[in-house]
Amino acid sequence: MTESTTSHSLERWDPPRDDLGRAARAGVRQTTLFRILSLVVQFVSAAILARLLGPAAFGTIALATLVTAFATIFNDMGIGSAIIQRKKLDEPTLTTAFLLNAAAGVVLASAITAASPWLADFFESPDLRFILPLSSLTLVLSLSLVQRSLLQRKMNFGAVMALDFMYGIISAIVSVVLVLLGMGVEAIPIGAITATAISSIAAAIWCPWRPRRRPTWESTKSLWGYSGHVLAFNILNYWSKNIDNLLVGKFLGDVSLGYYSRAYNLMQLPVTNLNRVLSTVLFPALSSLQTEKERFRRGWLLSSQAGLAVGFWVAIVTAVASPYLIEVLYGNEWLPMATTLTILMIATPAYILSSNASPIFLALGATRLQFRLGLATAALRVVSIVIGLQFGYVGVAVGILASGYLNLGITTWPAMRLAGITVRSLANSQVWILAAAAFAAVVGIAARTLTHFAPLISLVLIGATTSVAFFSALFIFDKSLISALRNRKN
Repeated sequence: MTESTTSHSLERWDPPRDDLGRAARAGVRQTTLFRILSLVVQFVSAAILARLLGPAAFGTIALATLVTAFATIFNDMGIGSAIIQRKKLDEPTLTTAFLLNAAAGVVLASAITAASPWLADFFESPDLRFILPLSSLTLVLSLSLVQRSLLQRKMNFGAVMALDFMYGIISAIVSVVLVLLGMGVEAIPIGAITATAISSIAAAIWCPWRPRRRPTWESTKSLWGYSGHVLAFNILNYWSKNIDNLLVGKFLGDVSLGYYSRAYNLMQLPVTNLNRVLSTVLFPALSSLQTEKERFRRGWLLSSQAGLAVGFWVAIVTAVASPYLIEVLYGNEWLPMATTLTILMIATPAYILSSNASPIFLALGATRLQFRLGLATAALRVVSIVIGLQFGYVGVAVGILASGYLNLGITTWPAMRLAGITVRSLANSQVWILAAAAFAAVVGIAARTLTHFAPLISLVLIGATTSVAFFSALFIFDKSLISALRNRKN
């Protein structure tokens, strides 16, 4: 195959510039649908497993996830972002990326297995001796980095999100079935292993790219020039966001970590899912608009407006109805986490907005600046968590809340300046969302005060009342968001 033929064949993975707006809107709809489905699967499976396994088992899984999720950062190394952001692709670069990903998985799994006895002793959690080696197998089987990145670059968001949904539902079904059959905490990593293997095969079928050239040193250097700073930022960002689990697990124990991690994971559901929806669409879309500043700004403001609208809604409903939600999902055993969940949900809008700043840095290639700002945000978060730790895991939640809003000035504002987006334009796009959120919070608190029924009925009444209040206010006072998503004039 000649160089020109290869280059031409790779053009199929370029984004559709002529229909970029239509592709982005379709992407938002597709990713939203799949993330809602994934959210339902996560809620149901977590509720079943939490009732069957208990807080201590979830504490062990949280510690194992702390290690394996960190290793996943090295498995990716920022290479996926480099493939999406690159203006022109070539076969040696893609082959190099594929082999780096495969080799990293083997090395990382071996390192985790070797370190598992020491980590079990450090956290005083004996089950980690076998849970960690088992969990690390997902790194060896995760071979779809290049295929997923090409699909995302092409803006084939339906395929990307279908792969994510496939992973989530397979992992949930296998884990739940194994626990019901009598297996213990090891059922959860076995579910993840099964899902990883099947989703990697599906990605290879969905994206027919295969390694065709030898890896080159020049391709490695080219990838590293972009991905090195992404990797450094991801490492920093990971530990700044997970130091709470490390400290709670080490100093407060498995049970406290079980309560805290379950509350934190519930808070992260809207943050992670919205970030997945918006970043999946936004990063490749903004990357293709690097030279079209006005469209770039409009796209980011619209995504932030949509993200915060959903984020405020979920945060208010969950915070107001937290005791009933916990009792319905997990049972009375988990009620001690209610206050923690309420505090963390108040932080949700801040984390959604700060997460939405990342696509700006990545799309404009400002990864070094992102890393430097990440140092400051990490320092502030760690200090807040350490101070909060003195008051138990509820104090840690307060630290997460405080650092989340303070960090907006450290990361989001500089990202906006980089893209030429003013604070005033952001405020104008969010003012009615904030008003609707305040109104819904008042209505929700009133509904909670007047509701004295069984937990499920109370949860439904409070959730429905708060939701109607929020969306009614938003629809009456600000129709711009719906019009923009439909690409209609106000």
